This record gives sequence, structure tokens and C-alpha cells, in this order.
Amino acid sequence: MASIVGYISCDKFPDLAHRTNVVGTQNISELGKPVVFLSSGSIYGEIGEICTEETRINPKSLYAKTKVIGEQAVSKGSAVILRPATLFGTSYKVRDDLLVHTLIKDSIHTGFIDLYQPDAQRSFYSVRKMASLLKHICFNYGLFENEIVNVGCETGNLTKKHLCEIISQYVPVQVNIVSGQDLDSRDYNIDYSKLSTLWVDYNESFELHIKALVKYYENFSNRK
Repeated sequence: MASIVGYISCDKFPDLAHRTNVVGTQNISELGKPVVFLSSGSIYGEIGEICTEETRINPKSLYAKTKVIGEQAVSKGSAVILRPATLFGTSYKVRDDLLVHTLIKDSIHTGFIDLYQPDAQRSFYSVRKMASLLKHICFNYGLFENEIVNVGCETGNLTKKHLCEIISQYVPVQVNIVSGQDLDSRDYNIDYSKLSTLWVDYNESFELHIKALVKYYENFSNRK
């Protein structure tokens, strides 16, 4: 999990991203120990269709490309390769730059959202659920060993427009569709059937986490 995360940070610090995400992962893979590697669903890029673990990857960002090299490194030994959806939600260190978080913050602070590529498909999963999965894998490593697994659930597969519609149920907001290309260029619908066969508790309620995030940012705004 130790990596420079996201296209913004990787583009801003490309040398650090390479040393951490690529060289660091290669160093770990050479220790000869079992590895649970968090890759990223972003390696699918702009597929525009349902992606299984067998779908040909199409990494668009530097971040995604470093994750592909990481997968190649750890796959030489005993490893579990996880391709998570965009992880979001409250935690000890909340990432305010995530799409879900940014849209909620804008809704609360300004009442407006400028939205690029509203019909682009994204996939989201809570950090709490991800933590539960990692614990499960540690106690059931043999079940996951040498597998590549998409991580998320169906409720988190939605378009950016649909995401805004969910947010608007909890925060009054006007959505402005803006022409142009989102710099974080992704468009995919992920298949999580493999995860569902390996972990019966994989599913979660996406909207409950949105409600919790709205409350978090409203409280944060009030403290200011």
C-alpha cells in the first residue's frame, strides 16, 4: 500500500513516484515473501465496457502505468494482486482530493458542481470495506494466492452524473455540465463476480457512505 497515489501526485512528483511505486515494489518482490499488492482499477483506463480480470488493460496515467509494472514485479513470486475501485470515505487521514470527496465539498461550500464527462463510468469502494478485505486475506491467504482480483461491489459502479444525483439527495446542489476532458481519464464498469466467490461479505451500501461523508464535511465546514 506504500505508494504515491493518484494521477495528480504522480504527475507532480514523477521521480518519487517511480522510486516508490516501481523500484520500491520491485525491492519488496525480491524479498521472497508472500505479497498482497494493491494495484488499481485505474489500469483499465478508458475501456468503456465491463472489465473482468481478463480484460486487456489500458493504463492512461503515470500512476496507472507504475501499478502495471508493480503487478509484473510481484507476480514473479507468491502474491495476491488486488485491483481496487477508487477507495473513499472517512478514515484517520481523509483524502480530500478524491472525486467523491471533492464533489461533496463543492456541494456544501458553494452549492454548485462543475462536472466533466458526466456519462463516464467510475467505480468506488469504501476504505473501511477494503480494510476488512485485507484482514480476511491475511487469514485466508491460500484462497487468494496467485489470483488477480477486482475489488469493489456493484453499488459503487456508477456514472459521474449518477454520483452527483446521489449527493443531491443529501445536499442541495446545482450541477453544471462542462465541456472538455477530465484530466483523470477513466471510463469503465468493473465486474466483481470473482471477489464475490472468494469473499461472501464483499458487498456494501454506497449511499450510506455518501451520507456519512456529507455529515463529515458539514461538521468540518461548521468548525471553520
